[in-house]
Amino acid sequence: MNKSLWFILSSIFLSSTLNMFVAMLLLFFTRKASSTTDPMYLTCKESEPKSCGNGINISFPFYIRGQQDPSCGYPGFDLTCDSKGRPILTMSENNYIIQYISYENETLNLLNVGWFDPNDTACVRPIQNLSLPLERYRFSGSVRNLSLFYSCTSTAALLSDYSIETENCNSSVLAVSKDNYRIFNQLTEYCKYMVMVPVNMYGDENEYYTSKVITRGFDLMWIAGDCRSCVQTGGYCGFNNTTYKSQCYCHDRPHARECPATSGMLFK
Repeated sequence: MNKSLWFILSSIFLSSTLNMFVAMLLLFFTRKASSTTDPMYLTCKESEPKSCGNGINISFPFYIRGQQDPSCGYPGFDLTCDSKGRPILTMSENNYIIQYISYENETLNLLNVGWFDPNDTACVRPIQNLSLPLERYRFSGSVRNLSLFYSCTSTAALLSDYSIETENCNSSVLAVSKDNYRIFNQLTEYCKYMVMVPVNMYGDENEYYTSKVITRGFDLMWIAGDCRSCVQTGGYCGFNNTTYKSQCYCHDRPHARECPATSGMLFK
């Protein structure tokens, strides 16, 4: 046989054999990796994303009780869903509707359902003062406190500029900033109950804009493990209750912050 032809045929055979070997090797390791997938990776993959029904996706650090595994969230960030399909965060015995979540900016907007619900015609109901868990949340820079006054005498009720009224209600609640010393001191004499509530206010707005301000709710910034590096490398964020630290659940095993190059992205 011609030596050149023999060399060409041998090269083709070796190349085909090598390609087949590489393909079999990749298949072997893929099956092996698939068979040893970290169980928490699969659990958190199954948990995301979830929604109460209003279109807001719920993911780390938040989780919906009964729908998402707590280990795929962060302690103290558990939510429930109300009958209208809205996510609810409970703090200081108050239920707050989550109106939006920005995972990029790590902020959320809350509206107290017992204080004022724009989808309801119920009267304003007394609420508890909010004691913010500072290990988890901070107020944004736009938040100011308003004082809500309940059970006021008719004299105080004449201050209609500060009244919050809803449909089918025979009484009103008065809202005023503590910076308005004269009115604030007057209401402390004429009203039985006072509650401090946070609201978003901008620029030169004041309590005369109460009806508009209240429906905005207020913004919070959350404090939890940084999840961005984990997600970008193909993992799912969660929390280890044994070490009490956030985790990045990857295809191979949990890691501290992100998945190694060969772990997450190939199998997500």
